[in-house]
Amino acid sequence: MKKKIFILTGESSGDKLASNVIPYLNNKNYYITAIGSDHIKKKRIKLLFNSKEISVMGFVDVFKKLFFLKKKINLTISYLLKFKPDVIFSIDSPDFSFRIHNVIKKKLPKTKIVHLVAPTIWVWREKRVLVFRKFLDHLLLLFPFEAF
Repeated sequence: MKKKIFILTGESSGDKLASNVIPYLNNKNYYITAIGSDHIKKKRIKLLFNSKEISVMGFVDVFKKLFFLKKKINLTISYLLKFKPDVIFSIDSPDFSFRIHNVIKKKLPKTKIVHLVAPTIWVWREKRVLVFRKFLDHLLLLFPFEAF
């Protein structure tokens, strides 16, 4: 039986990083869907929706799109509860991704959640690590100073 992988990116840099990983996963043993953009789409991966829709910068943009972002979070959670992925691989965008991970880990505890790019929160709020450990199975780091 094919393993199911869901890739979650919220911006173009995450989309590009994910597209570099996909060739290592995209074979007969895996079924992959994603929230991504142009780079992932070029790899012929089915997108739940385009990550450009949720890519926001700054407090004002987030505030303007707050209800829209909440709808996208709920849509993603509903999809994942039906899809039942073996692995969720998220890249960056912790404000969006971690809200989803928190719910999915409770409802689908066997789903492994892997996140690439540690949020900068490690630097100034070390106790938050304890919260993230509840729903992240693996955190992949880009820089050695991010280790905790």
